[in-house]
Amino acid sequence: WIAYIEDVSGNVVKTWNLGTDPVDSITWGGLGDDGKLLPDGNYNFVLKGEDKAGNIFITNIKGIIISTKLRNLFVKSDVYEISPNNDGYLDKANINIIIDDTNGLQKLNVYVKDTKNDKVVRQWNFEGDKILTNVYWDGTDNAGNVVWDGVYVVYADAEYIDGNKPVSPPIQLKVDATPPQAKVSFSPPLFSPDGDGVNDEVVFTFSVSDDSEIDEWSFKILTPDGKRVFKEFKGKGAVPSEITWDGVGDNGDTVDSAEEYPLVFEIKDKLGNKNVIRPAVLPTDILIEVTPYGYKIRVNSIEFAFGSAEVTPKGLAIIKRVAEKLKKFGGYKIRVEGHTDNVGSYDYNLKLSKDRAASVMKELIKLGIDKDRISSEGFAFDRPIAPNDTEEGRAKNRRVEFLLIKD
Repeated sequence: WIAYIEDVSGNVVKTWNLGTDPVDSITWGGLGDDGKLLPDGNYNFVLKGEDKAGNIFITNIKGIIISTKLRNLFVKSDVYEISPNNDGYLDKANINIIIDDTNGLQKLNVYVKDTKNDKVVRQWNFEGDKILTNVYWDGTDNAGNVVWDGVYVVYADAEYIDGNKPVSPPIQLKVDATPPQAKVSFSPPLFSPDGDGVNDEVVFTFSVSDDSEIDEWSFKILTPDGKRVFKEFKGKGAVPSEITWDGVGDNGDTVDSAEEYPLVFEIKDKLGNKNVIRPAVLPTDILIEVTPYGYKIRVNSIEFAFGSAEVTPKGLAIIKRVAEKLKKFGGYKIRVEGHTDNVGSYDYNLKLSKDRAASVMKELIKLGIDKDRISSEGFAFDRPIAPNDTEEGRAKNRRVEFLLIKD
């Protein structure tokens, strides 16, 4: 018996003389008869036997490959942070597997591992002619559940027909699907921007936390009805720790007395995660304006029953606050003036404005204002402070004013 290795040209490069009693197996490490490693390529194994009568038996194994080539395997991604929240922005990563040699490639596996638990959460396995060199990861595990926020590593390994099993270096992918968290507070609790040096400014304080950088933010102070933006602060990048406001809106108007202004804080991080925070409303105090003849208080929020001079409970609460202010001006006469918008006839609005001013005056007297110091008058829509052609303007014109005139 004799066994040998031949190259593709039929040259014998390795021989085993087995005698009359061949072994069950032969182990070959790719060395030739000279003890040196043979060149990379294809080789055949041949086993030949001959008996004393000259009968010959031959069998072979073809396609034995010698390969000393080291394959390089890498992974890369189009993004390295994702937010799998189905908003269409950075919801998934396109992971590419870079292979420098696909000849003899039999298997390719791609893994996503949680670095916190050292556990593979997502895996792709390819074999034969169905090997893909890119996969999309949408932040889900093998069961289809979205993974926890955190840092993950992505890597691949391969298996070649010659036994080579390269493993790629890992890359990191960050998952953050949680919106930014924020708190907004303000001081003083009762804002009074009337120029008297007391609580004329309000300071908003912001506390923001997020695993990713902040992309943009907006802080809006709405009109009391919540329908329009009265003042907006906005910016790119980090949110300032504080914003100081003097009560002047984007249109140049100052906040009104005894109102509540809704606040809206919108924030978005670099991965597109958004959050909208609605802190407590910003209340304003009774604002006192200086006039050539003394002082004036203008209030739009005293409520009356529809088409009536009857003050609602909410309106009574505001009148009580006005009374506390008026008591500080003992040396002044007080005139309560009622004003309306231009909806309806002049006569109707004149009577309504007079009746409402008189109702407010009566409530103030009940609250301790000296009846000899106070009077009332109505002016219908003769003295508008804003155009009556918009709802916003009409709302400003529906008001009660308190004139304080030095006695």
